[in-house]
Amino acid sequence: RPCAAFPRASPAPRRPTCWMSEAGAGDNGLAKLPEAARLAADAATAAKNHGNEALKSADLPRAIERYEEAVRLVDIALEGAPQERLLRNNEIVRYGDGKFAMIDTAYPQFEDYVLMDLASRDLIKHKVGRHDFDMVSKRFLRKEMHLVPQEIFDLRLACLQNISLAALKMARGSTLRQDYEEAVKRANDALVMDGKSAKALMRKGQALVDIKEWPKAAQVLVAAAQETKGKDPEVMRLLEVVMAAKGKGTGKGKGLGKDGKGKGANAAGSQKKAVSCSFCQDPSCQDEACSRRPDSEEDSDDEALRSIKESDWKPVEGDDPIAEALKAATRDDATAVGGASSSSSAPAGDDAATIGASAGCEAQRGAKAGKRSICEKASRRQCLLISGFLLGALFMAAAVVLFLMPTFLRHSRAGAEGGGGGGGEYEL
Repeated sequence: RPCAAFPRASPAPRRPTCWMSEAGAGDNGLAKLPEAARLAADAATAAKNHGNEALKSADLPRAIERYEEAVRLVDIALEGAPQERLLRNNEIVRYGDGKFAMIDTAYPQFEDYVLMDLASRDLIKHKVGRHDFDMVSKRFLRKEMHLVPQEIFDLRLACLQNISLAALKMARGSTLRQDYEEAVKRANDALVMDGKSAKALMRKGQALVDIKEWPKAAQVLVAAAQETKGKDPEVMRLLEVVMAAKGKGTGKGKGLGKDGKGKGANAAGSQKKAVSCSFCQDPSCQDEACSRRPDSEEDSDDEALRSIKESDWKPVEGDDPIAEALKAATRDDATAVGGASSSSSAPAGDDAATIGASAGCEAQRGAKAGKRSICEKASRRQCLLISGFLLGALFMAAAVVLFLMPTFLRHSRAGAEGGGGGGGEYEL
């Protein structure tokens, strides 16, 4: 408490602020930044607050403008953030073309790092061989990364999420497809920073539902439901709409009475009528021509094959030499048995030739595959034998050198001593 001995300290002079820097750095945890970076972060926070006010007053273009200004100022603050020489695990960095990642494993003794991309939540890998499975974790050097403070990261992500919300509201007001696609793009900008952002996933799913992109909407909303653990009613409602549109909203026998009819059956029938169109996946589509279209070319081919009767089957033409040889052998056997039996067995000979031709083709393919596998095994065995022979020869040479080295050194030392005491006995 202030008294005569300890008077109240006079307050420190407040730093002048502009219209964009109404929030202090100490309020949002950015006090450790350098002066220039802190000023940019303060301005970004103030611009975000102005965007929130514009969003509440339904001034959507102004809100998007303020949020974009905040993102630009956050990037300026990020460029001025202090950079340590050695980084630690779980720190956020920016790499490549504006992508964000978290340090999964740090190797300070080698000064390289393994990163986990925040958009996909997978380790960043690169190919080291010819096959697709020859993938190893990529090691990043310190100069390839830029450290991102957690406060700046959260501020930038919040601005991008609010931009996606404002864009979605503008799209719902205009009901134009390009506006919905713009809302999806804005949500993707936030998902680049955090691929499991529940808000960005929900807003992207809402935009996809409004433009009836059912498969993509289902994938996005399932991810959003996993992140919210099924506790967000809006996400669950949108997911039910998507499942109903895809024809997966009703269970087997759900809501039926004792006689299989009644209220539950009527509800199921009405929902079945709502999703009757399997081609355009539109619940409101009542076009019979559209509903009669096949779902895919593969399904139409299967239906065409099923419609062929057994009487319409035709044998394979005899253009295969194996088929011709089998047909000739069958005819010779039929001629040897007798005239009556040969005339009755001629069609059977054609069928046998057809079956034999297919069996011969399969045998040829199997023989080629067997030869190929035998060649591969033989070449692999030869490589192993040659490598083993070379390694054995190398070990033998090393053993001989180690065995003869003491004798050589002993003779060399004796010769040196004999030459020194001989007084030039061998001089010419």
